[in-house]
Amino acid sequence: YYHLFINYSHINNNDTASMYLYNALEIFKKSNNFIRITECILHQGVLATHIKSYDIAENYFNEAIKLGKMLNLDNIVWRSYHNLSWLKILQKEYTKSYEFTKKSLQIKKDPNLYFNAAYILYKQNKNSESLDMMINSGKALTKRNSVLSEEFRFIEFARNHTQTEAIEFLYKTLDRIKNKANRDDYLLLLSELLDLLNNQNRLNEIIIVQKQLMSL
Repeated sequence: YYHLFINYSHINNNDTASMYLYNALEIFKKSNNFIRITECILHQGVLATHIKSYDIAENYFNEAIKLGKMLNLDNIVWRSYHNLSWLKILQKEYTKSYEFTKKSLQIKKDPNLYFNAAYILYKQNKNSESLDMMINSGKALTKRNSVLSEEFRFIEFARNHTQTEAIEFLYKTLDRIKNKANRDDYLLLLSELLDLLNNQNRLNEIIIVQKQLMSL
């Protein structure tokens, strides 16, 4: 059941993945497999995030953190803080997201987390040394020509150019990554594009991007 859950979650079939995860969790409970139980709780948070049940997702992640600390599962704690960081970005609660990002980075230096931190500082209009540090630290751990490298490149461009220029750059970025970006990458960049379009009241384009977001 657990491996079936993983397979269906990879193809974003949330309903089927959730069913198999529930079945796996029940079996792990019967065998008192607390490590797998904790992993399942973390995965429940991820599935809840995908269907925008953000309060429920946050509860799952906090429970996974509590159990992970009790069981000395640093990777579970790290992944839970990582997911809370992403969750708060989706909710545009950037101050809270930054707190979770820092907690996760204390456990493991990960380029995606450095990007989260850089994106948060960019959204808060902080053209600061902290933003430079997050960008440089993340890029040092990022493969060239990857989706993540494209995301860092966008932040570097957007912070030094007009919104109109940033929109055109972002359209080109989305076109370059469309065949290799995962759901979360595409969701973030489309959401950023929507914010920029809203700032300029470009209504026709706003409608198109909203439809794209709804399909994710």
